[in-house]
Amino acid sequence: MGDEVNNNKNMKIVKCRSCQADIFFIPLENGKRHPVNVWKKRIFVFLDDLGWQLETGYESHFSTCPQANAWRKKKYERKKSNDTVPDNSNNGMPQE
Repeated sequence: MGDEVNNNKNMKIVKCRSCQADIFFIPLENGKRHPVNVWKKRIFVFLDDLGWQLETGYESHFSTCPQANAWRKKKYERKKSNDTVPDNSNNGMPQE
C-alpha cells in the first residue's frame, strides 16, 4: 500500500523551479493550472453522514515545497489580477 507515481501519459512531468521536485500541473475550474506532486497519496476523507473513506489522490506541491511562499502573490498583486487565493500572511487571524 505504498505511494504510487503518476502514470497518466497525458500529464507532462516537469521539475519545480524552486526545489527541483518532480511535479505536474492540473487544470482548475477557473482555467488556472495548479502544481501537484507526482506521487499519489492516500488520505481519509470525511463524507458527512457516511463517515470516513480512504481515497487516493495528488497532493498540492504548495504544501510540500520549501519555497512555496515565494510563489504566492502579495495581497495587492491579487487585487490587480482578481485572484481569489486567500491571504494567509497573518495565519487567518484578523488584523489589528
